[in-house]
Amino acid sequence: MIWAALRAAIYGGLTLAEAIADTYDRGRRILRVFLPRSTDQDAPLPHRDSERQARFARCAGHETDPRCSTLRTPPPKAAPRG
Repeated sequence: MIWAALRAAIYGGLTLAEAIADTYDRGRRILRVFLPRSTDQDAPLPHRDSERQARFARCAGHETDPRCSTLRTPPPKAAPRG
């Protein structure tokens, strides 16, 4: 008898938690439809961050400028021993 009551309480709690999670997900989907979408341009980057992004792009070769000077050139090949 006690096990049946305990099992009913556990399953009841799990069912309630699942219903709350489903309601929360539905609410988020509904609000996402009606609320305006935020863009990255809402708050522009500070100058330092934009310069950091530009430097990274130059180093990665995403821009037409020469590659970053912080990249090391490969060491010269040693002459074969013989």
